[in-house]
Amino acid sequence: MKKLTLVLALSFACSEAKLPITPPGPTPSPTVSPSPSASPVDVPVGVGDPHGGVLIPPEPPPEVEPRARRRMDLDQLDHAIRQVTGGIGWTEMRGQTEVNLFVELAATLGKPDFLARTEEDLVPSAMFQKFLDDAARSSCQALMRDDPDRPTAARTFFIEAAPEDTLTNNREAVEKNLRALLLRFHGRRLAADDAGLEPWTWFFSRAEHTGISPAGTWRAVCVSLMTHPDFYLY
Repeated sequence: MKKLTLVLALSFACSEAKLPITPPGPTPSPTVSPSPSASPVDVPVGVGDPHGGVLIPPEPPPEVEPRARRRMDLDQLDHAIRQVTGGIGWTEMRGQTEVNLFVELAATLGKPDFLARTEEDLVPSAMFQKFLDDAARSSCQALMRDDPDRPTAARTFFIEAAPEDTLTNNREAVEKNLRALLLRFHGRRLAADDAGLEPWTWFFSRAEHTGISPAGTWRAVCVSLMTHPDFYLY
């Protein structure tokens, strides 16, 4: 009787407050609305697609190892020096005979005699560097003496400048001549504003700063060009 009275009282109170009547029992879990899923993206693959619709990238080409640089043999070096100097080689006069020192020192510099050695030693050793420096100094000294007396079209060193030109009195001519020499000695064609010219203009200015004559500065440039790895390595 008491239970019925309580139910009727509760129903009357809910109807007055306009509240929904919840039957006794476990409380239901709140409903969670699913989040909207991302829209799929269509990736069109046409007839001209470079991959042909394949998602796996092509295999990279095999790496090619660069060839190790080698130095010239003695015959090549002798020819290269004569070519850049207009025929001046590493020689010395003994009486009335002009001796080619590359031929005389061939055994010392590793040229094969086909008795004890059958292959030429092409390692740029300290011995090779010493004799190359001697050859460059001798050849460049003769070149500084002979080249100014040649006709302008036949010159091989003072191509764009005169022996007395310096960075102070004729910078443009010096830089043009350095570019011509780098092409002749090293096969490098440089533009006027190329960064590769800067080390050689710096070297020229340092040599000039020591107080030697302009001809001595140009001789130092000649020796440096000839003993540089870009001259005797290929």
